[in-house]
Amino acid sequence: MNDFELYEGSALQGVDAKGRVAIPADFRATFEKNSEARTIVIGIHPLLPCLRAYDLGWSKINFAQIQRDMQSPDADVRAIAQKRNADFSDVDRAPFDPSGRFVLDEFFRSEAQIETPGWAFFSGDAQTFNIWNPDVLMATTEGVSPVTRRRCAYLMANRKVRA
Repeated sequence: MNDFELYEGSALQGVDAKGRVAIPADFRATFEKNSEARTIVIGIHPLLPCLRAYDLGWSKINFAQIQRDMQSPDADVRAIAQKRNADFSDVDRAPFDPSGRFVLDEFFRSEAQIETPGWAFFSGDAQTFNIWNPDVLMATTEGVSPVTRRRCAYLMANRKVRA
């Protein structure tokens, strides 16, 4: 997949009382280039206290990489199986409408401490993107760029959201 688009940038999106949130327009454009299906895949980020989301195109790329890793003579079969389980079982698939709105599963909202109604901060991470509770992001220093935290604070201040 040579023309795979990457998720770049960030945005602050409102989450309504039913857990509906819209994928930011730039991310939605990337989605449409990477996958024909209007389906978002969401799971818990393996290292950060947020959610990781991606399109079905990345699922296929990820699966192919896992298959290649499994063929390696020094493959850690248990670690690879655990990654495969986390990436393909411990996820939710949610359809989204033309405006990018989808329902963020209650379990995953809870895991990421995203409140309803509330806010979600989307940050690009190349082949995937992260969905944060802005307050959790602001309190996280390890593994998060200081610029990302400042960007989140800036967007929250512009929307007059607590910071």
